[in-house]
Amino acid sequence: MKQGHYLTIDKAFKNYNANKKMLRNYPLPTLSGVDYSKPAVKGDKTKNGNEQMILSALNKKSDLEKLVELVDKTLSWFEVEGYGRERYIQLRLINRSSEVSSCLTIGISERTGRNWRRDIFEKAEIYAEKIGIF
Repeated sequence: MKQGHYLTIDKAFKNYNANKKMLRNYPLPTLSGVDYSKPAVKGDKTKNGNEQMILSALNKKSDLEKLVELVDKTLSWFEVEGYGRERYIQLRLINRSSEVSSCLTIGISERTGRNWRRDIFEKAEIYAEKIGIF
């Protein structure tokens, strides 16, 4: 796994709760003072400030949606698979508790926890490439 992919996936899990909260309250800019009823006159190729602001906001919202979807799909994958890995994701990756504490809570060894983390990140990387995060 590439270092950049690893960091992006780790950040997606770490900021999962904040990203979900931000998506619920995401402010979208509104148009004001633009009259589209008149025919457009081609001018000096300047950019429409309102249009650029809306497109930028939509791109940021789309990126947040992809990161939240990545974590949701990874969680649902491991819930279906079983073995308690979804609890490991919740404890270790989302809530950021320590490796030892997470493993003791679930009842697994630290080595198993590290192996699970690697497996979780590999499956998350596959899904992230599929939805176009990288």
